[in-house]
Amino acid sequence: MEKKRKVKKIPIVSYFCYLLAVSILFTGVTFARYTAATSGDATVSVADLVYSYTIENLSTAIFPNNDYYLTMNDQQVATKEAASLRFTISNQKDGRVSPVDLQASLRFYLPAELADTLALQLTTQDGNVPVTPQIVLSELLYDQDGGYRQYAAGGETIDTSTFTDYDDRGGTSGERVMQVSGGLGEGTGTVVASYDDTEGISLFTVSAQDYEDAPYSVGFARNSTAGNAASVFYLHCRGRMTYYTVDISVPAMYLEGNTTSSRTFVLYLTSTKKIESGDFGVQWEEGENSPASVLEALEDTKAPVSVTADGRQFTVDGYRFEQELTYYRGGELQQGTTTVRVEKSFTEEDGAKLAFSHVSRIEAGGSEIVHDIPYFYQNAAGDAPATAPATIEDAQNLFGECTNNGIDDPVRICFAGVTDDPIGEEEYVIGSSQQKSYETQLNVRFVQRSVTGGSV
Repeated sequence: MEKKRKVKKIPIVSYFCYLLAVSILFTGVTFARYTAATSGDATVSVADLVYSYTIENLSTAIFPNNDYYLTMNDQQVATKEAASLRFTISNQKDGRVSPVDLQASLRFYLPAELADTLALQLTTQDGNVPVTPQIVLSELLYDQDGGYRQYAAGGETIDTSTFTDYDDRGGTSGERVMQVSGGLGEGTGTVVASYDDTEGISLFTVSAQDYEDAPYSVGFARNSTAGNAASVFYLHCRGRMTYYTVDISVPAMYLEGNTTSSRTFVLYLTSTKKIESGDFGVQWEEGENSPASVLEALEDTKAPVSVTADGRQFTVDGYRFEQELTYYRGGELQQGTTTVRVEKSFTEEDGAKLAFSHVSRIEAGGSEIVHDIPYFYQNAAGDAPATAPATIEDAQNLFGECTNNGIDDPVRICFAGVTDDPIGEEEYVIGSSQQKSYETQLNVRFVQRSVTGGSV
């Protein structure tokens, strides 16, 4: 059976000027070239389990917020491409090899409003051979009327070839007939899909949970009266949100004990349709609920602010934006600038708190990773330690050291021109919301395989 659509592609660059962006903050991962994060590269001695994993590359963490298909001249054309995330699993670490068999699985934790727009597919490291069929989450989880799909108690079968084709990398050879059971509700429930082939059983599980105080950020355009654009200004929000936990376990993630083994996979994330959310893509209400008024209230009260937008109520407890600052290496001023994130948070107990971080790009055209700047000095040589600044005025006399990789030749950033005012002397106007940033997690889990092939 063929997929629902076979289409030609057109260059996506033609459409970017009309699109909004939805960005994802990946937390809980370790990138291969950066060691500041710790959760993604671990050794745990439970029954002599030894394992590790690294996230080697994420092509992008920003998804244009539009439908995947656009109708032009009575043809369906694709307007964007999948994001790819490459990761490697291993049963060795620091010269040790696991003496027991391991089964790894990929766990992806993300908000439902984003997950419902995604198609997921796992491939081998070259990206060409499918390890799983492409799973279109909205078609797995919802019925044709838009309600949650409830599968029969004994399970039902779904042929993945009936899912819409969003640049499926497997074609017909990668399709499977899955046995599916369960169903989601409002912030509850689990859907389990499985299929059995010559290599063993593959499992795909989605569980839902509601959170009353989930963190997210909404990004707004900043432009001066002279027409100069600045970095996006984000308000840090908390509100009710449903999250999914997606688990993918396949036979290819099996690692045999007492044998050095590592495998690399690519996870493709394809944004299939526009997210319908009042948080971005529209002008927030005027008056006390406008972004500028919320910013003013935060600074005046030094406490979180309750906001109503698009008929919903939530809390804003901080903001952030980015600046370009000069930097030194080996005590010598370097050409160009580097990006520093200025973040201010507000609590009832402690008032305002200032924090700085360094924004590094993993590779040209790739995603970014953010490092804390915990160390400050009175000079670029780094031989006169200083206390972390409590105010922006304190920071302007210091040099902050980036923690990236703990390298012998650290980057020290000159904070002379830093500011915590997103309006500033340029008198930037905070315009319509353009981005929404979520906290997500992506991890690899390992369990010991029993002699019968199960897990314990």
